[in-house]
Amino acid sequence: MPVVTIYETVEPGEYPARFKSVEERVSEKNGRPFWRWEFDVDVGGEIHTTTGTSSTSFSPRSKSYEWVSAILKRKPAGGESVEWADLAGMHCLLILGLSEDEEFNTVDKVLPARTASKSDAPPF
Repeated sequence: MPVVTIYETVEPGEYPARFKSVEERVSEKNGRPFWRWEFDVDVGGEIHTTTGTSSTSFSPRSKSYEWVSAILKRKPAGGESVEWADLAGMHCLLILGLSEDEEFNTVDKVLPARTASKSDAPPF
């Protein structure tokens, strides 16, 4: 029996975050694979989990390349292999929006984490 999921949303804006994982899934609409990205987000000291999606394309013009570049704080070189497990726990900034129906947050952009002193660092 399906279980109803109700998402807790946060106000749209910029938030410190930590990358958790990427999982490959298949679209029910078109049968194509996509990546589901998971992040922990610091919202005023409370940690929320949010997700975003991208295609499985990993070229310099793709969303996934942009997001990995932001997490790494550098652009991966041509031919470089990136392991998701190596990125786990790395900090970044997320620009969160709201879905059209305002039922869940969207990851609109991933930016590099700001260099912070220990007192400014996210709590996770």
